[in-house]
Amino acid sequence: MLSWTGLLTTLWSLILPAFAGGGPLLSCFLLDLPSHAVEMVEAARLEGSDAWTAYRRLALPMARPTIAAVIVLAFALFWNDFTNPVLYLYRPQTYTLPVGVQILKQLDATNWPLLMAGATFMTIPVVVLFLVLQPLFLSDNSIDSLLEKG
Repeated sequence: MLSWTGLLTTLWSLILPAFAGGGPLLSCFLLDLPSHAVEMVEAARLEGSDAWTAYRRLALPMARPTIAAVIVLAFALFWNDFTNPVLYLYRPQTYTLPVGVQILKQLDATNWPLLMAGATFMTIPVVVLFLVLQPLFLSDNSIDSLLEKG
């Protein structure tokens, strides 16, 4: 499919599949909402709100910690992916950091300071994303707090 669209040797061949990577995790959470959460959504629909409003005001606040976790896990998975860049990218200008660290290892496998610097440089974006989204992990988005807020 990527060859058919002309995206095979571009970075888009890595970016577009990444958007579908967290979908199953998030859908599992939304399908396992507690029964009183489902009742709240149905009550909102009976009160006249449309599906988008019920989703935005009820289900989305409950799913915020899960969404943050899916974002961090999916980003870490695709950021550290080695296989897909090797399969889809042929030009050295488009290689990703995991491929670059492997090339450094092949050039000089005993230069541990250089390899550890590359590994640290690769880890920084994942840690920064986790620290930015950490308040969402710790927030109180339970059903009871949503009921209190109105």
